[in-house]
Amino acid sequence: QEMIDNYILYLRSEDKSRSTIKCTIQSLDLFYSMNDVVLNFKKIKRMIPAEKKHSQSIPYTTEQVKDILKVLGHDLKWSAFVHVMCASGMRAGFIEYLKFQDIIDMPNNCKALRVYSGEKEEYYAFIHHEAVQSLEKYIQSKKNKNEPTEPNSFVFTKTHDSSKNLSQKDVSVRLSFILKKFPEIRGIKENGRYKVAMSHGFRKRWNTILKNNKDINPLLAEKMFGHSMTIPLDTVYHKPSLEILFEEYQKAIPELIIDDNERLKHTINEQQSELDQLKDKDDQILALQTQLHEVQLHLKELAKRS
Repeated sequence: QEMIDNYILYLRSEDKSRSTIKCTIQSLDLFYSMNDVVLNFKKIKRMIPAEKKHSQSIPYTTEQVKDILKVLGHDLKWSAFVHVMCASGMRAGFIEYLKFQDIIDMPNNCKALRVYSGEKEEYYAFIHHEAVQSLEKYIQSKKNKNEPTEPNSFVFTKTHDSSKNLSQKDVSVRLSFILKKFPEIRGIKENGRYKVAMSHGFRKRWNTILKNNKDINPLLAEKMFGHSMTIPLDTVYHKPSLEILFEEYQKAIPELIIDDNERLKHTINEQQSELDQLKDKDDQILALQTQLHEVQLHLKELAKRS
């Protein structure tokens, strides 16, 4: 008991964060409980420091994402990872679960991703054509190296052992290396945290874009974000179809796209699609008018005969 008390006091003197000390105490509590050693953990937990105000956590900007992608250059694997994160808003942990069988084709060159497949937290996210292009380049490079791409194979794998999936630790190491080249992006630490979270900054960018779009249903945005706490029992009873979710997602694609040229192409394609729909409607109206005219002539002919 005395040893643990002194250790917690030492952690506090080292200015360790509340979450670090709390996690340490929980680990010790579990260890001693499993070994039938009774200690006064109620007293120990009282030694956890109060929560400090964290720095204002903000998302990456589109320009900052461009800078990160420039550093990655021809690194197809990590470029695809950043594109997928930005397009889908998934947590970095998806990288440990995503398999080829979890990638589903959608209209307009988009894909749906089954996130945490088989787990309780399973949900669906989407990626637009720009991210799909980057992901397909990486997949093609895997095929060229004869790396496994069967349905049950992991998508993002280690360089020296393609049978093993990447982990969140691999993500942290890689992103940390890249962000050292852009210290101005994350700023200075405040209370142990940067203003932009290393991987969560991509997720916050996605969430901010969708929530700022007044045309998108916020409840459906939460579903695509992997959240379901807005309404009690929402997870159990609210089951929107993949098509409905995708319809909402498409409204945010122009702002989610990173490259300006790709955004312009997308806008042009959307406008052309709208023009084609209007043309189809005009053709339908003309056809109906023609049919109406023929019916009127037929009625006149019948009136003459009668």
